[in-house]
Amino acid sequence: MSQEGNKYFSMQMDFVSVWERIKKSTDIKNITQLAAVIGKTQPTVSAKQGQKKEFPIEWAYLVSEKYGLSLNWVLKGEEPVRAGAAREPKNGYVLLIDEWLDEIKREDPRREEWFRCNFEDSFPSFKSWVQRKNAANQHRRLAETVA
Repeated sequence: MSQEGNKYFSMQMDFVSVWERIKKSTDIKNITQLAAVIGKTQPTVSAKQGQKKEFPIEWAYLVSEKYGLSLNWVLKGEEPVRAGAAREPKNGYVLLIDEWLDEIKREDPRREEWFRCNFEDSFPSFKSWVQRKNAANQHRRLAETVA
């Protein structure tokens, strides 16, 4: 996995900072409530808080999914706070492409694959980015199954 694709897994997430953002953005206000959301026991969470001072990325992911928060917000404090806001297209041209793609998919669902292939051929850097993103997601899922 590339250095860029692995950036979340190599960073140490400061427990105090992440915990403060979670309390600020959710109705989770104590370690017992956090433990219930992430499927761990209160002593397990307390031990992680007290001994290692690191907030596990898997826990941050579970909180972000349950509360619709951006994972970047939970882990690093980067705006936007809400997950949906991070995914909204900002460029009017992107909106037009999205609308056009929806239209051609209704006519022939196979056109989506055609579009993907042509887009990746035209923009190899996008194809590389998708591969890095997919590798990071696989690593995250593996980490979740181990945890």
